[in-house]
Amino acid sequence: KELAKYSARVRESCPQPRRTARGADRAIKIGHVVDLASFFSRYIRSRNMYYIESNIVRPLTARGNISFAELVGACRAQWFVSHYWGMPLCE
Repeated sequence: KELAKYSARVRESCPQPRRTARGADRAIKIGHVVDLASFFSRYIRSRNMYYIESNIVRPLTARGNISFAELVGACRAQWFVSHYWGMPLCE
């Protein structure tokens, strides 16, 4: 149910996700990460990206077989931040 609500919310800002080649043009803004974390905060708590990807991101993107960046509206990267998925998303 929450996945459907979030999906509808994303469709308001990005009604027609478009395929984007891997690379610098398939980035997301920090606001998308913050929005996802805020919306699903009661489920995420102190969980890591392995939990988030398999229980939230993958179900959101599976139907269209697209990336999360494509779902929310990919943009060109200005900065690249690498992170370890094993750390809690929010602390």
